[in-house]
Amino acid sequence: MVKSTNILLTTFQNIKMSKTELVEIGKTALNNAYELCTREDGWTVDTNNSDVTIDWRPGEAFNMKIMENGGEWRAWRVKTKIEASVDMVYNIIMDIDNIASWNSSLTQSKILERIDDVTLLTYQVTSGQRPIVNHRDFTYLYRTENRGNIRLAGGCSVETDLKPPTKENVRAWQFPGLMMFSPIDTEDSDMCEFTWLQQCQYGGMMPVSMLNRVFPVAIKMFVSSLKAQVKKVKKKDNK
Repeated sequence: MVKSTNILLTTFQNIKMSKTELVEIGKTALNNAYELCTREDGWTVDTNNSDVTIDWRPGEAFNMKIMENGGEWRAWRVKTKIEASVDMVYNIIMDIDNIASWNSSLTQSKILERIDDVTLLTYQVTSGQRPIVNHRDFTYLYRTENRGNIRLAGGCSVETDLKPPTKENVRAWQFPGLMMFSPIDTEDSDMCEFTWLQQCQYGGMMPVSMLNRVFPVAIKMFVSSLKAQVKKVKKKDNK
């Protein structure tokens, strides 16, 4: 197990970080998220069926900045089995510039900057339901790693002058999170387990209690969209 470490982010008034600093932030966030995601105790089950398992625990900031009046948040963990190889599922999700084409929860998704071969600075905007729910946007620093035959993509929000907050969207803040792509040994076909840890302060006026009711629904919609995209890609590859 990777030892948890602290991560300190600057305020928005001091956002000129070097590439070396960004790489270190991404590395630390991924390690913290991996440690949290692989904890065995302390989880409360929300959903457990043949398609998906969703559980949660109180969120952990790992000493990152916290939104004022943002309230408590949860760390949500989803696990699902997908009939596809690790590489296929990984490549679909990490095609950042095209993920909004199949993920209906996003209206925008793009890479802002490639920091190095394993570190990406990205920007995404959620779909929302105005005037009930405003769009959320966030910047996210990804780090990718391979640990044995498992592929990882994790990170956290950072503040960057490439995408400062605007009045058009509510700026959300992502604490250390992780996606894990693990192979499953089968005789018949490729199979992998997709695990996603997300913990986020969404900002705005929506009560946290409402978010906690809505989020499992949003997770299930994402899993359904992902599996549909996997089938689409497999069908195209088999032509």
